[in-house]
Amino acid sequence: MKQLDHYETISKIISCQSELLLCLCGLTSENLGLILRTADVFAVKKIFYYGDSLKNEGKIKRVSRGASTPIEFIDSLQCIEDIRHEGYTLTALEITDESFPLRTFVFPSKTCLIVGNERNGVPQELLDIADNACYIEMYGKNISSLNVSVSTAIAINRYMELQQAIHAQNFE
Repeated sequence: MKQLDHYETISKIISCQSELLLCLCGLTSENLGLILRTADVFAVKKIFYYGDSLKNEGKIKRVSRGASTPIEFIDSLQCIEDIRHEGYTLTALEITDESFPLRTFVFPSKTCLIVGNERNGVPQELLDIADNACYIEMYGKNISSLNVSVSTAIAINRYMELQQAIHAQNFE
């Protein structure tokens, strides 16, 4: 077995299109950069950043390592409602009294995944307009959450696995 270099790895990338959107709220520059990188790897269609402005654009650029997923900064709930009117289901990645476990959740093809910050999670005003919510089940005893960039990567991977399975079924 031989570890592949950058160029050999690039040759193994599967080209696909995704209908997944992200709506991110109140993240640190580092977490936004990490999520931008993950979004690029998993072909996220577009990112919307809701709320307060970001402080360290240099850190975002450095951590994202050249990710090219489009990002739009929005400041109103109407922008998010407009996403719904385009046929997207608004799904919060949050533990709520109505959340579904991620391992059993079936994402619609046109999903906008709403992700909040590590301290406060998804803001209530976004939970109020979300169509549903899912959460990552945790099995340890001492930690009650994951880093937001890790959680987002797990959720995006689950979305992509489901979409690939649906795509494969359509061609059987």
